[in-house]
Amino acid sequence: MPALTQALQSPQVKAAAKAGKKATELTITPAKAVPEWLPSRRAREMARPPNTTPTSAATGAAKLSKVPSTGTMVSKMPATMSIMAAMPRARDAMGMPYTHSPPSGGQAAASGALARLLLRLASMSESHPPQDAQAAEPADEARAGRCAIVGRANVGKSTLLNALLEQKLVIASAKPGTTRSCILGVYLSQEPLTQIAFVDTPGLQRAKNALGKHMVDQIKTGLTDVEVILVVSDVDTRLEPKAAVARDREVFEQVRPAGKPIVLALNKIDRLKDKGKLLPWLETYVDETAVEAIVPVSAYKGQQLSALIKELRNHLPEGRLYDDEVLSDRPERFFAAEFVREAVLAHTRLEVPHGTTVAIDEFGMTAQRLRISATIIVDKESHKGILIGRRGEKMKAIGIDARQELESFFECPVDLKLWVKVIEGWTRDPGKVRQLLEEISG
Repeated sequence: MPALTQALQSPQVKAAAKAGKKATELTITPAKAVPEWLPSRRAREMARPPNTTPTSAATGAAKLSKVPSTGTMVSKMPATMSIMAAMPRARDAMGMPYTHSPPSGGQAAASGALARLLLRLASMSESHPPQDAQAAEPADEARAGRCAIVGRANVGKSTLLNALLEQKLVIASAKPGTTRSCILGVYLSQEPLTQIAFVDTPGLQRAKNALGKHMVDQIKTGLTDVEVILVVSDVDTRLEPKAAVARDREVFEQVRPAGKPIVLALNKIDRLKDKGKLLPWLETYVDETAVEAIVPVSAYKGQQLSALIKELRNHLPEGRLYDDEVLSDRPERFFAAEFVREAVLAHTRLEVPHGTTVAIDEFGMTAQRLRISATIIVDKESHKGILIGRRGEKMKAIGIDARQELESFFECPVDLKLWVKVIEGWTRDPGKVRQLLEEISG
């Protein structure tokens, strides 16, 4: 498959697979991160004159003044990670070290399955050669394009995007429906020059009200004008591989009409202590999904991210999309509202978080700090009391958490004031959903 194209297409690997050579246990080990470029925050700190601090009023004002008039944020740079090692000869072909240990009975039994899978993946690579091979162009040619991130709720799409960007851009929580609108996050690497405009989309789920329908529509919007689609699924040790693939069938039905290459990122592999257990998952997805490649990853541990980027790059055209400084096309007010909503999600449960949104009433830099006034909008009168809590304790906790995230994101002191407002039934009213979410999006 393209993620392991060079190794799998090598004569040594094919010969080893056909001969049923013994393979060591499948492992995925992260290498020590080696930044290709300094993160923008560190770069600003290095460029900052002596005797100044990141939280000074001058620093905060200067940072905000550098944001383009469109409200885009400044960029970040990724770190490289090691890629998957499947068997000794495959690792040799990729120039990777490995530790050999005599296979146990279970490992020996898995060797044949691994050999068969490698053969299938190799033939998959031959039937779907990467764009590099088709164009026969230099490996360092600049490439750029848009990539939609699609998947079920709670598979780690937003966490994966943050890991790829190496900074927190989108909020994430264990509650379904956290992402409500498409969010652009631009990845940039210089060696080779690669620019990927990731479009994070809401998790696919059945629409139960006007808000849910808006989220489904946002998925369709995110699939337009993209070069490649990244479907994210997760490893659930409680399920058999065939049952896991069945969960994603609706996702693939949603994205196939777009007619774009599909790459599958199998997330949360850190759940598996024995990586050999990945083999039946990979084989099942190869059998039952028409994807260009499957890349096992762990967004939480930062494993296999460079392999994923390399695979996505194969499907991008030449050129550039944005200036190096661009990280997102969303205004600062949008991110302020999202970080407040993330704090609400962390401190509420049941139906309260699903009926909540945030409106920014005031956003501006004073002489010393960033001042933000926000209104938390709830769907029912009963939710207002739950949100405020006894003697305002829950609202206080929400404010503390939100302010910490805002100060980390904007890199300056923040004065945050929160209010609560009831708009009865807003999640069921298409007009109010559109109005409130468009105001947040700017």
